[in-house]
Amino acid sequence: MASTLQAPTRESICKALLDPTATIEDRYEAVYFCKSDPDPTMCDVLLEAFEKQTESILLRHEIVYVLGQLGNSKAVGRMMEILKDESEDELVRHEAAEGLASLRTHCDDLERLADLITPLGQTCSIALETLKQGFDQMCPCQYSSKDPALGKRGATEADVPEAVTTLLDQKQPLFDRYVAMFTLRNVGNSEAVTGLSRSLLEDETSALLRHEVAFVLGQMENEATVEALIESLARDSEHGMVRHESAIALGGIGNDRSKEALYQWAKDPDVLVSESCLVALAMIQYWDQWEELERKIKESKD
Repeated sequence: MASTLQAPTRESICKALLDPTATIEDRYEAVYFCKSDPDPTMCDVLLEAFEKQTESILLRHEIVYVLGQLGNSKAVGRMMEILKDESEDELVRHEAAEGLASLRTHCDDLERLADLITPLGQTCSIALETLKQGFDQMCPCQYSSKDPALGKRGATEADVPEAVTTLLDQKQPLFDRYVAMFTLRNVGNSEAVTGLSRSLLEDETSALLRHEVAFVLGQMENEATVEALIESLARDSEHGMVRHESAIALGGIGNDRSKEALYQWAKDPDVLVSESCLVALAMIQYWDQWEELERKIKESKD
C-alpha cells in the first residue's frame, strides 16, 4: 500500500489491518484511511484489527484514536474495557479515555483514574472536563480533528500573548492550558508557533500536554517548529508518547531536516519511537511522490 499513489481499496485496507505480519507502514496507513471512510462498518474492522494487532503499541493506540474520531457508539464498550485494563500500555489506555470523551460517554473509571498524577490520570481529568463542558468537539476552524478542548472562539493575533502566557504557566489548570494551546494552533502566527515550541521543550509538568503540543505542531506543518520537534524526539529521558508525536509531526512537515532526524532515530531502542519514525518517513515519501506527479503534470501542460 505505502508504495503506490492509488487510493487503497477497502479489501487492501482490511487485509493490512488484519495482518499482524504486514509492515508497520502499511498497517498504519490502513488505519489512516479508515479515518476518512464514512462507511460505519469500518468501526467493526478496526475493532477486529485491535484484537489482532497485539505487538505494536503504536498501531493499537492509533486504532483507538481513530475509533474515537469516527464517533461510532459501537466502540464504547471496548474502550471502557481498554481503559480499565491495567495490563494494557498507558498510551493505548490514554486514547481510550479520550475516545470515550469523543463518544460523549461517562464511566466510573474516568473518575477513578482522574486523580493519578500520570499521563493517563491527566487524560481522564481532561476527559471529564470535556464531558462537563459539553461542547461540539469539532473545532469551527481549519482543522478537522475532534479535540479534547476548543480554542477561544473568534481568537485573533491580539489574543496570542495571553494564550502563550497561560500555556507556559505551569501553575495554571491543565484544561486552561489546553484551551490556550488550541487557541494558538488556530491563530497560527509566528508568535503562536514560538509559544507552542517553547511549551514542548520547557514544560516540566505534563507529558500529556507536551504530546498534545507536538500533535498540534504536526497539524500546523510549520517548518519553524522543526528544530523544537527534533530536540523533543532526541530526548531519551522524554516520555515515549511525546517522542512518538514529535516524530509523526516531523513526518507531516517533511523537509530535509525532518528526514535526517527521522532516519537517525528510526533505530531507536524504544519500539514506539522507531516505528513512529518509520511511519513518518513513509508519510514523507508518499507526499513527495504526489508532488513529483503534480510537477510532471504541470510540465506537460506548459
